[in-house]
Amino acid sequence: MNFPVDFVPLMPHVDDIGEKNGTQKLKNGDFTRKIEVHYDEDARKRKEGLWQNMINQVVLVGRLTKDPELRYTADGAAVANITLAVTRNFRNAEGGIDTDFVQCTLWRKVAENTANYCRKGSIIGVMGRIQTRNYERKDGQRVFVTEVVAESVRFMGGKTYEWIEHS
Repeated sequence: MNFPVDFVPLMPHVDDIGEKNGTQKLKNGDFTRKIEVHYDEDARKRKEGLWQNMINQVVLVGRLTKDPELRYTADGAAVANITLAVTRNFRNAEGGIDTDFVQCTLWRKVAENTANYCRKGSIIGVMGRIQTRNYERKDGQRVFVTEVVAESVRFMGGKTYEWIEHS
């Protein structure tokens, strides 16, 4: 079909799933087109995927609470679990500054580089996503874990004595 240059079809969602709600005419100048319109909101959401409209991104800057321990999975993938101490930007009711201790999981090269170049007290920036999981302990109790899975890590500095010792 040849459309006029200024014709931009503004169509409602057309899907082959759902109830038929009749027909509509779209008109632009001399061009008229009759289309069948189907509306089934749930089917449309399933097809497009709700995940496309959601954001799961975390950016943290904090200090390592201990040296990263590097280990490898059975498949040979490097993995390191770290805890990042992140201070809050405001004072609590007593006038002190609280600190959150955030569990982070690093994979592959990110894990290897962090284990090789960072130590307890190093300041790092972590960019990643929040992930939740659960498992059952040997005593039958279910444990829920919320952690940050790092996609990238920036080395932002170390403790003062590290710079003095390596000068």
